Amino acid sequence: MGMLLGSIIFLLAISLKSNSGLRLLLFILAGYWIISFLLRPSFFLFARDFDINNVLYDSRIGKNESDFNSILTRIVLGNFVFCGAVSVLLLKFKKKPKRIFEIREKVAETRLLTLSLTVGLFASLLELTSLQNPITKSLSSLASFCFCAYIWNRDSYQLSRGKELLLVCATSTVLFSVAGTTGHFKGVLLTPVVVLFARYLTRLSYQNIVGRLLILSSLLFTFIPFFTYLQEKRLGSAAVDRFLNESEKFPWFLSPFTNLAVRFDQFARVTDAYYAGKGILGGYGEWVHYVLVSLEWNPSSGRNSISFGQQWNQQVTYASVPGSRLSSVSLAQGMIGEGWIWNGFISLILECLLMGALFYFVGQLLEGRTTAVITAFGVIGNSTIFEAGTVQIATSVSAAMKNLLFLILLKKLLLGTKHN
Repeated sequence: MGMLLGSIIFLLAISLKSNSGLRLLLFILAGYWIISFLLRPSFFLFARDFDINNVLYDSRIGKNESDFNSILTRIVLGNFVFCGAVSVLLLKFKKKPKRIFEIREKVAETRLLTLSLTVGLFASLLELTSLQNPITKSLSSLASFCFCAYIWNRDSYQLSRGKELLLVCATSTVLFSVAGTTGHFKGVLLTPVVVLFARYLTRLSYQNIVGRLLILSSLLFTFIPFFTYLQEKRLGSAAVDRFLNESEKFPWFLSPFTNLAVRFDQFARVTDAYYAGKGILGGYGEWVHYVLVSLEWNPSSGRNSISFGQQWNQQVTYASVPGSRLSSVSLAQGMIGEGWIWNGFISLILECLLMGALFYFVGQLLEGRTTAVITAFGVIGNSTIFEAGTVQIATSVSAAMKNLLFLILLKKLLLGTKHN
């Protein structure tokens, strides 16, 4: 566990040397690692040692200390390889200062953002009706990505207080409606909240320790109740009560985080991969095949086709749990779990190197103009980048490229209108 803590400290140290875009990503990723790789195993150990009947106890590991340490070894290796990749890229390429837009540029960027957001909101509303089609499916994601871009880059836009209030209220209303209909609460609603807090946290001076502590405390006390509320909306109070079963038996410093630990389940996905064994979904050829299929631009197939997260649940998790039943729930497999199943330690290292490079690239996009920032949030994909592997993230990249094409065409149209 000490090495795990060391990898998280390493990640946070790297974030301090990064530009604001990469720092945003690494700060959020650190939160995922703390919950998934420190908090979740801690719950497992307490449930195991004190016979607490809770879903956080993993019967596959049980009291097998050797298996538990082997799983942690894979997590530690993956975390340090990822941090190493980001560190090398930071040393090789000097970080550039964030671009400050002139007034004329701010007007153009504001127009692009508001029009893109309007199109995204309109497409999202059409997706809730019988008029849904492949185009609205592709463009509906713009609503969430543009909203995150606005929150992150708010100072770059020329909006009056009234227009800002209208933008926030309209977008929040539509996103709540979409989340309530689709059931995708966590990514669509929580990502803008986390970006809001992270924006202020990552842009405070290093000396402002009090301000950082206040923001972290506010995030913690806001995030947990909001997350529990969203879980109840999506899964029902009965499911949440099952998650919280005997949670009062956990130590006082752990019990408030029981519901979080259940949902942030990367430790369980690495356990899936460990017990299912490498090669369960094939080797390198299958890995490339899955990525290429995920990159396909076929918006009409995504509504009913099985996701890689569902395949993981039905093949990897199912193979690792004796006597389990097939489940259609889509699981976010993570870079370490996914990395292991292809060819063991070698593919795990390759996966984490690729993810480190991806995080660095997306971090640079967050420092650019509106088109680049919206594309970056498209790749982030409502937090997919923090909890998935290369296959599932390839789906987000595909969606981001569709949005990028629309943004380029819209920008050319706006420039043409301006010249005319």
